[in-house]
Amino acid sequence: MIDIKSRLDTINSLLSEGTKKSLTYAALECRLTIELICYERLKISYDYISHADLKKWQPRNVIEQVAEEANEDVASTFTISISTTPATEGSEPKTQEDYEALSYVPIGTQAGFNIRKLGKLWNALSNVALHVSLPEQKNDQISIYGDIDSTKSKVIEVIEELKKFKDGNLITSGFGKEYSFECNTCGTTLKRKLNLLKNGQVINCISPSCQESYNIYIQGDQAFHSRRVFETPCNECNSNVQIPQRQVEKLRFGQSPLLLDCESCKTPLHIELVPCKKNT
Repeated sequence: MIDIKSRLDTINSLLSEGTKKSLTYAALECRLTIELICYERLKISYDYISHADLKKWQPRNVIEQVAEEANEDVASTFTISISTTPATEGSEPKTQEDYEALSYVPIGTQAGFNIRKLGKLWNALSNVALHVSLPEQKNDQISIYGDIDSTKSKVIEVIEELKKFKDGNLITSGFGKEYSFECNTCGTTLKRKLNLLKNGQVINCISPSCQESYNIYIQGDQAFHSRRVFETPCNECNSNVQIPQRQVEKLRFGQSPLLLDCESCKTPLHIELVPCKKNT
């Protein structure tokens, strides 16, 4: 967990100095803290989403994708409690009323936040303080620091948002039923929240060194998957050689070819991207 109090102490100390330089550093610390909050929630969700799945790196976009594909509660506020009443065999609670009748002790709270608001603040900090202003004409003065009042106002606004995280003492990777299977190549167990899967979705293996990816199919309340591969015949034995499609998608014209061996006869294969003319 991020020590929000320590982060706020650092920002407030810089804010109290009140100089253009200290306020610029305060704005930078604010922006870094927003990134820390968002990326920490991404990290705990990596059981259900791969780094290769990410479409953008900006904090707001990262959290929005996690909420859509891995953990819909990533930015929600909730408290997890545990019952003080032991469950005995044969007398387990069966209905919602049975569970509500038990006594509970809270074990932790996740602090929620407004994804869009935090994203706007992250961008605003950069606009007011973290870029040298671009001159529009020859006589314009260039300043390394932004407007002191605008910077101070935005830092104070961020501080108020960060205070909301002070009482949070846990983060979770979400709740709900899972769909899981083992990767064909590396054997890593791939898990996804069943209610967040979409028909036609492509997911990548969560192992950073694995190039496998899979198509997801949804039929009713059931999920299925298939390995994404490119097939080409071996020139020697004519058997089909399967190549993870992600490896083929990474090929670029003029760059080194993909080198591999036929699994049947071990003949070396060179796969490369070349321009060709299509006759219609």
